[in-house]
Amino acid sequence: MSGPMQMVLDALPITGSCKTVALISDETGIEKNKVSDICCRLMVRKLVRRERIGCYNLTSDGKQARDAGKTIIKGPAGPRTGRVSNSSKRTTRDMIWRVICAREKVSVPQIQTLVNEAKAHNIRAYLSALAQAGYLQELKSRERGTALTSNGFKVYLLLPGKNTGPRAPVLKDRNTLYDRNTDETVQVGGDQ
Repeated sequence: MSGPMQMVLDALPITGSCKTVALISDETGIEKNKVSDICCRLMVRKLVRRERIGCYNLTSDGKQARDAGKTIIKGPAGPRTGRVSNSSKRTTRDMIWRVICAREKVSVPQIQTLVNEAKAHNIRAYLSALAQAGYLQELKSRERGTALTSNGFKVYLLLPGKNTGPRAPVLKDRNTLYDRNTDETVQVGGDQ
């Protein structure tokens, strides 16, 4: 039994003429919106070409796949490489990094104000690691503290040329910082 992708592939004409989504739907019994979705998936795999809006035909690769009896199923088109895709999820440290790049001169309370979910200990640890890796410089002057007896808050400056891009450098372990923008590994506390 063939699946919907296979049914649509079998219903499509060879290069030259094209079939409308409505005609393919009538022939296969698959709903029009699903036929359109399947054709788009087959286009990504370069098996189908859209001649005009709502009208599709097979490419030469699609004809070869159909003639060879290749079964087309949902899922990844290529082989598994074992590589994990880069997550587009923004982490707290990504947001901290964006604040550092935008302001260039920052302190823990400033970052906490702009990044609500950031905890002070996380910010301090990240700023310290960036300073040890040579991305930030701790300034001698401090930002005024809130308590009467406070020594104030440390202020950090982003060094020239260290704004390497939008993706935050990642602390891999206590001694290694990986910059995802430049694909470089930097020793924390080492020579730069």
